[in-house]
Amino acid sequence: QQGDWGEAVLTRLLEEVGLTSGREFVVQETVRAEDGTLLRPDVVIKLPGDRHVIVDSKVSLTAYAEFTAATDKDSEAPLLKAHLDSVRRHIAGLGSKGYETLYDGRSPDFVVMFVPIEGALMTALRADSTLARYAWDRQVMLVSANTLMIVVRCIAQLWTQEARARNVQD
Repeated sequence: QQGDWGEAVLTRLLEEVGLTSGREFVVQETVRAEDGTLLRPDVVIKLPGDRHVIVDSKVSLTAYAEFTAATDKDSEAPLLKAHLDSVRRHIAGLGSKGYETLYDGRSPDFVVMFVPIEGALMTALRADSTLARYAWDRQVMLVSANTLMIVVRCIAQLWTQEARARNVQD
């Protein structure tokens, strides 16, 4: 359910900046990897020039919810550790999927890991100063709604420029 919710937040964010499902992005597209395995990224954002950015939105936030609901200081530390462990496991899982090899090398050499709750990502990054580097080393880029919005607006601008260039050419 959390994954579906994260995907819904992601889809709404993409649509709010003017991208259209099925045209500039695709939800749950099944793609065959080089080794023949089937992968199903949550969202593939298409870029001009037949390039793609893969976004995952299925990080579990159960441990984070328990951490924020903690009523005593003694339970906070193990719950924070559980949240960090959950985020690290998800990063490791994404890094091992090889998403960056999909689309014949027409995607960046990383996958975007979307954390739909800003506080969940900030809490993890504050608690573990090595987390961003851990993700980067596994070709995973950590983003929240605010940081993803910046990236997506740039992508929307690329599509606008592409449409203008086509109109001029026509």
